Amino acid sequence: MTRSRTPVNGHVRAGDGAGEVAALRAEIRHTRAELGDTVQALAAKMDVKARMKETAAQRTAQMKDGADRAVERAQRSLRQAGDSARRHQVPLILVVAASVMAAAAVAALVARGRN
Repeated sequence: MTRSRTPVNGHVRAGDGAGEVAALRAEIRHTRAELGDTVQALAAKMDVKARMKETAAQRTAQMKDGADRAVERAQRSLRQAGDSARRHQVPLILVVAASVMAAAAVAALVARGRN
């Protein structure tokens, strides 16, 4: 009669039977699956190129959002300046100067975001 060893609660005990062999095989399959998951997780962490691309995409999206908000603020400021000029009859040169300054501020924000 052949005696096999079967793990029970982390300990190995002597025993007989095909059920023990099946249990060992099932545990081996489970361990292999866990090991495969661990290897995949480690490989993902080691893929620096993919991680850098993901980070760059996130930063690009953040910069675009910031630029969009800056443009909206500048447009709102220009509208307000135009409304104020019409209400107070501000000379055209002041309206143009304010518009140029607002446009320069937006351009500087967008340029800074690209760097």
